[in-house]
Amino acid sequence: MINLRAVDLNLLPVFEAVYEERNMTRAANRLAMSQPAVSNAVARLRGALGDELFVAGRRGAAVTPMAEEVYPRVKAALDAVRHGLSETREFVPMESERRFSIGTLYGPGIALGRAVIAWLEKEAPRLSWRFVQINQREDATAGLRDGRLDFLIDYAAPASRDFQSGAMFDDELVVAVSARHPRIGATLSRKEFLAERHIVHCSLRVPGSLAQIEGALGNRTLDVAIEVREPLELPLTVAGTFFVAVCNRRIAEPWVRLLGLRLLPLPFRVPAIKGYLVWHASRQRDVGHKWVREGALKIARALG
Repeated sequence: MINLRAVDLNLLPVFEAVYEERNMTRAANRLAMSQPAVSNAVARLRGALGDELFVAGRRGAAVTPMAEEVYPRVKAALDAVRHGLSETREFVPMESERRFSIGTLYGPGIALGRAVIAWLEKEAPRLSWRFVQINQREDATAGLRDGRLDFLIDYAAPASRDFQSGAMFDDELVVAVSARHPRIGATLSRKEFLAERHIVHCSLRVPGSLAQIEGALGNRTLDVAIEVREPLELPLTVAGTFFVAVCNRRIAEPWVRLLGLRLLPLPFRVPAIKGYLVWHASRQRDVGHKWVREGALKIARALG
């Protein structure tokens, strides 16, 4: 296996040019380099890769089997870099073939994603998309940092200057209960809420967490029956019980009819909730990224 640490990546365009031109002088003219400089670069590549790569012949430089094997990979990598750099300066939606990945920590991201995809299929049909459901915020922010994710839909605005965000949608907390609940009807009082057993989310960072609810109730302790790991589990778990759960309306609402749920207003006040589109600050000036995020934000806001 080739040790890439031993290869100066600046030599790869030289390899590409000599392979395609089959002539050191023509490769030098193409690269705006001197012929000795090209020869020196090829010599360094030979030493790093342990192969002649190019052998002088009557009709120019003949390539070795190793050069034949390496060329397609080098060509693909250089084309990807050139394409990526050009996209940061110029972006034509109808022609671009870029790939974007968007992560979502909670259910509303998938619903919004369908609307965004429909818009992209019309305005930028050659783009490709991947939506990823992520369980941990740490995994999501790591993905934004290393480029595995281009965007993240989250209920928390980023605190770090490494990230930028735009408000995407409004949401609210509601109480989800079974429509067959024997004690709860069309309304729910504070006293009734405290008397019931609860299903809660284990994370302190999720809207409607146990700490937030108990804080809003004057630090009254809830009787917790079930603790779940994912916000989407709240309405799903409520459906098979006579417990109650505080959850985001956008997460619970799609399940009301299917699971036989009733969504009731909270009998206490909590801060308003917003959903955000988040991206890494390094993408701020990427014109293709900017076009997509501005369109996604516009669509989300139009959907309310």
